[in-house]
Amino acid sequence: MKILTAFLLVVLALSLAGCGTPYTPVSANGGHSFKRLGPDSFEITFLANNNLYSQRFRDLAKLRACEVTLDHGYNFFIIEAEEYDEMERTFPSMASTTVATSTTTPGSSSSGGSSSGSSTSAPTTTTTIVTPINRSMYYPRIRLTIRCFINPPTSIPHAGIWYDAERWREDLAVKHQIEI
Repeated sequence: MKILTAFLLVVLALSLAGCGTPYTPVSANGGHSFKRLGPDSFEITFLANNNLYSQRFRDLAKLRACEVTLDHGYNFFIIEAEEYDEMERTFPSMASTTVATSTTTPGSSSSGGSSSGSSTSAPTTTTTIVTPINRSMYYPRIRLTIRCFINPPTSIPHAGIWYDAERWREDLAVKHQIEI
């Protein structure tokens, strides 16, 4: 049982090691979401399953910002705030414990009527106890607060860094091999 459990843990670890965060709406493996904060502002959230500060993680959040900008009739955006944290997600699971028991009974001698002090053992029995538990996992999360514009922003305080949503969307999709 221990060997099987160890084997399954190794297989799970190896399979997860190759899994990147998907560029899809939020699911059990991570993904993106957004909410509208105002007529031209949005909060983009990207939930990863690994690599909190990787460039890919940040780029996928920006890719989603480009798509939200274009989907709502705008061409440009600025990032007003960028926040990194972790989100706890709890999953039901099972824990098991195996207990082995054996009993011994005093033996008897049939050849002289006196007991020699030996004993006999009953077969060993094992019992597996399964207990439901919740396991917590922590997922890296980035939140971008963006403000969108039809034309490149030139007014103060928006005269700083702005993104051309169409150009950035194309560049990021090619860079990360995402079909858009």
